[in-house]
Amino acid sequence: MGIPIRVLLIDDSEDDAALLLHELGRGGYDPTWERVDTAPALAAALQHGQWDLITCDWVMPQFSAPAALALIRQHGCDLPVIIVSGAVGEEIAVSAMRAGAHDYVSKHKLVRLVPAIERELREVEVRRARRQTEQAYRAVVEESLQGLAIIQGSAMVFANPALARISGVSVAELLQMPVAQMAERIHPAERAEVARRMELLLAGVPIPSRTETRIARKDGSLRWFETHTSRIEYQGKPALQVAFLDVTDRKRAEEALQVSERHFRALIEGALDLIGILNPDGTVRYVNPAHTRLLGYSAEELIGRRVFELVHPEDRQAIVDAFLEGVGEGFTSRSVEFRFRHKDGSWKSFEGVGRNLIADPVIAGVLVNSRDITERKQAEADRARLSAAVEQAAEFIVVTDPDGTIRYVNPAGERLSGYSRDELCGQSPARFVFAPIEPELRQNLRAALARAEVWSGCHVQQRKDGTSCEVELTISPVRDASGQVINYLAIGRDVTHERQLETQLRQAQRLEAIGRLAGGVAHDFNNQLTVIIGSAQFLLTGLAPDDPGRQHVERIAETADHSARLVRQLLTFSRQQPLETRPLQLGNLLAEMAPVLRLLLSEQISLQVSTLSELWPVQADRVQIERVIINLAVNARDALRSRAEPSAHAEASPDATIVISATNVQFEAVPPALSEHLRPGAYVLLGVQDNGPGMEAAVRERIFEPFFTTKDPGHGTGLGLATVFGIITQHGGHITCTSELGRGSTFHIYLPRGQIADLPAPQPHAAQLRPRSPQEPRTVLIAEDEDSVRDVVRLALEESGYRVLVAHAADDAVAAASANGVAVDVLITDMVMPGGSGTKLAQRLSQHHPGMRVLFISGYHNRALDLSALPGARFLQKPFGLDQLLQAVEELLAG
Repeated sequence: MGIPIRVLLIDDSEDDAALLLHELGRGGYDPTWERVDTAPALAAALQHGQWDLITCDWVMPQFSAPAALALIRQHGCDLPVIIVSGAVGEEIAVSAMRAGAHDYVSKHKLVRLVPAIERELREVEVRRARRQTEQAYRAVVEESLQGLAIIQGSAMVFANPALARISGVSVAELLQMPVAQMAERIHPAERAEVARRMELLLAGVPIPSRTETRIARKDGSLRWFETHTSRIEYQGKPALQVAFLDVTDRKRAEEALQVSERHFRALIEGALDLIGILNPDGTVRYVNPAHTRLLGYSAEELIGRRVFELVHPEDRQAIVDAFLEGVGEGFTSRSVEFRFRHKDGSWKSFEGVGRNLIADPVIAGVLVNSRDITERKQAEADRARLSAAVEQAAEFIVVTDPDGTIRYVNPAGERLSGYSRDELCGQSPARFVFAPIEPELRQNLRAALARAEVWSGCHVQQRKDGTSCEVELTISPVRDASGQVINYLAIGRDVTHERQLETQLRQAQRLEAIGRLAGGVAHDFNNQLTVIIGSAQFLLTGLAPDDPGRQHVERIAETADHSARLVRQLLTFSRQQPLETRPLQLGNLLAEMAPVLRLLLSEQISLQVSTLSELWPVQADRVQIERVIINLAVNARDALRSRAEPSAHAEASPDATIVISATNVQFEAVPPALSEHLRPGAYVLLGVQDNGPGMEAAVRERIFEPFFTTKDPGHGTGLGLATVFGIITQHGGHITCTSELGRGSTFHIYLPRGQIADLPAPQPHAAQLRPRSPQEPRTVLIAEDEDSVRDVVRLALEESGYRVLVAHAADDAVAAASANGVAVDVLITDMVMPGGSGTKLAQRLSQHHPGMRVLFISGYHNRALDLSALPGARFLQKPFGLDQLLQAVEELLAG
């Protein structure tokens, strides 16, 4: 079967048409055909048929080849037309070709028909393909978003609709517009460069075809165009093909992006925080200038370095873990606080967070933002220290609102008040800080707070348990930056113990002053009593036993002895009476004294003695401790009697009781009330308690003062408890009194535990020698600045046969010893006199009188006297009797 082909035959001869069809069959075709020979028939066939080939006779009765070709052109058919005619001649063939025929075949040479048909069919296919391509290209050009133009010479010979659209100028106007006029639309700054490039491209110089140019639209608006220019051949002549793409929006976006980039770069470059980019291995790729400002490193010193090397060793692992976590999981890491080493070696604190942007083609790393929190951490540390200081402060601290509502109380405030913080916060200070408070104090406080001033004062405060304490308080306003009061701060402390110590100190100072006065008075009394006692003894020596005046002199002597005992009590109180201490077991002493004490008390008073079986020993003067116990027992007896009747001779109530106890006390830390008087250690506690009427505070505070008494005149010297106080203080102990009206009184005596191994052995009593006259005259030098004492001593010695030299001062004594030219056997000297002390005088005289003995006399005790440099020297305390004086002199001479 042949190749299908649709053939339109324009021929008036059926025979000729058959020959043509036969020839086509011979050439391998299987034609479908139609024959026409008039113009209407041809028009109809073109209108309704689909043809691959047209053959046409040159001359026909009703039609002709030129007319047929014209009609074919009118219908726009792109079909191969082959003229097949019997007419021969070159002119006919040329005419046929000019009329639009594609080939000319003579009917006499039909052998050429099939090759001609094959050739023309091929060319038709080529033309159709070319036309389709051209149509496609034209469609692209016509519909393109890019403006396309061809410039040749001084004119634009082609412009597509897109160029008209983006320029605002129609295609027709563009094609009529000279290139020079068009160039005026180019931005002046770029016009010359565009002209230069066009010249180079036309000349065949290889330069980049792309450029960006600003061109004004017809409406005057300036637009950015990206142009691609290339040299082409157009209709056989050189031309420039230009493609225009409106990139105004892109340029604006780029400019906006550049502005944004500049903005963000400025933000990053000027940021106070550290902003950097780390590579996945932790090395630094970028750092902003804040690194230099905050850490001292330049960017060059950090880039390429592993950042973890500069992190504090204690924080490094946490930073590495956070970094690896962020890199591995691909999200923003958690916030991490760390310390980073400054270039100067110091450490700064930062809070950092990282974001994994490794997948981002622009960043391709980990973005790290770190904020300097050094000041914040320091502030936190300061606040922590402040908070710890406030929480641990010994003073109570209370913070209130301006209206007085408590917002904070520290633990000291809880301890002082007895209330918990939860109980106090939200309450009025009247419950804690200011209650109860004296009216005048409250008024002054309110006035100060109303003026927003600082107020300070003291008041007695009641605790939750009902007890009270004395509080020293300061309240200050707390202001904000504008000066507005936003809080009140109350700081106070419990000064109860201090006030007690101040009271005790004032009492101790008062007693000390009285003691010094008593010692001075006692010294002067001793001088006078020495004269009185010596004179009375002289008088008694010269009076007969039945002399009427003897009883008067004896009364004088007795009164002087009584006065001497009072003086010794004063010296004991002032702690100037020497003690003779021995190891003493108070339990044994109390057992021995119990019968005597019961005789001193009435039968109506019950005496109870309670002692610890293993009571520690004390180092004490037994006589003085006995005096203390008797004194306290007698005072308790008198107090019990006064409870029944306001008379010293009244009987006590049937239930009257005195309890005397002794126990051991060990102080690791001395209680505050005793800390001013005792040290930590072991003590024996002696207690004397009665259930008498007790004392009010005003009386209790003065009971240890000399000459203070609550007894009726003539029933007490007022020296009893003062003497007790002096004795206990001399023993290194302390005495306290606890008493309230209606609750009796309790005296506690603390005596230090004695260490028997360190106690000195008891001294033997001196032999009792009777004064006697010397076998040969002995010389005694008396150095005494008190004339009456010096005269009594001189008379006693002269009556006993001694040669006596007298002097009232040290220099006089040295002169008297030198003037007589005799050896001084005994020097009797006062401790203190004009011109020097007695010891210095003795040392001066002993250089010239090597065998001289020394007897020191004084109204004070001998504790400050050092006799080591004067072997054989003795001390005799005033007042003394003449027999004591003579005995002392004899013992010196005998020794």
